[in-house]
Amino acid sequence: MTITASLCPTCYREVEARLLIRDSAVWMHKSCPVHGETTAMVERDALFWRICQQPASGYSQAVYDGISLIEVTDRCNLACRHCYHQPDNQARDRSAAWVVAKAMAAPTATVCLMGAEPTMRDDLPAIVEGVRHGGKVPLIYTNGIRLAERARVAALVAAGLDGVSLSVHDSAYHSPKVFAKVAAALDNVMAAGLALGQVSFTVADLGAGLEEALRTILDMVARGIAPTDFCIRTPAAIGKAFADRRLFVSDVVGAVSDLALARDLAFDLDPAGGSNPYHVRVRFSGTPIQVIHWPDAANLDLRFMNMGPWASFIDGTFGSFALQAILRDGLKKGWWQGQRLSPA
Repeated sequence: MTITASLCPTCYREVEARLLIRDSAVWMHKSCPVHGETTAMVERDALFWRICQQPASGYSQAVYDGISLIEVTDRCNLACRHCYHQPDNQARDRSAAWVVAKAMAAPTATVCLMGAEPTMRDDLPAIVEGVRHGGKVPLIYTNGIRLAERARVAALVAAGLDGVSLSVHDSAYHSPKVFAKVAAALDNVMAAGLALGQVSFTVADLGAGLEEALRTILDMVARGIAPTDFCIRTPAAIGKAFADRRLFVSDVVGAVSDLALARDLAFDLDPAGGSNPYHVRVRFSGTPIQVIHWPDAANLDLRFMNMGPWASFIDGTFGSFALQAILRDGLKKGWWQGQRLSPA
């Protein structure tokens, strides 16, 4: 048995939790003084869970530890089935000056502007310029659709943008038309000489969607595209309503391994490069890929929330990306650290 800390899945207060192995899986049992006891599976494969508890290492983790994520808008030009953010196209954006001031308060030298979708703001170049003039390195994380316009990319470069991370997904997840725009955005980003950070794929299934994502990654590598990280994510119970089968990182890693075996491609697990059981680095046909499945309030182990990228999704707070996303879910439900903020 392991003692750790987690959150009450109802009121989001920090509580003590016990981790137990049962039927070859890892389970979390915890008790809230108000909402009682809960039990949730942490990882389907206990051996995998133990193997992957290695310290973060390597270049990419050093990069992520030096990045703070700042959201500039709640609006988005897509309506993905799974989104950690829960976009709101009726929400009013904060002023550009407010966003820049928040970026200046970040504890890192590099700030990544994201959303929902940051390019929904026509004044994004002004925000980028303000961050650059404030002495920090500005990046953006985008779905890429509006960067299919070369003029928009050029404006961001002129404002001082340093790099771009892209949510590429796959043609089945978005639609071929959207996917074509994202592909054009990738070409524009590369042509503009911008640094390429993370290139991520959300796969809604471990069959055709995963296979297309891996094929696209290998195609990109063959074209000489080398981001800081390729990333494959499966949707977690954060943000939009989640009704799919619960997955764990071991499920995704196993599916990637099976695809490699079926196609006689090299595969190996690099737990020391992944940092914790929520995201693990693998090598697929020699290409490093970070496999991610975030926890939620039901099975979060706070021991693994001490690494970047950092985020400020809740005013006046900073923390790890996953923890900030989970706490914001609680805030939207009217709970903050065990306190009821709105009527039940």
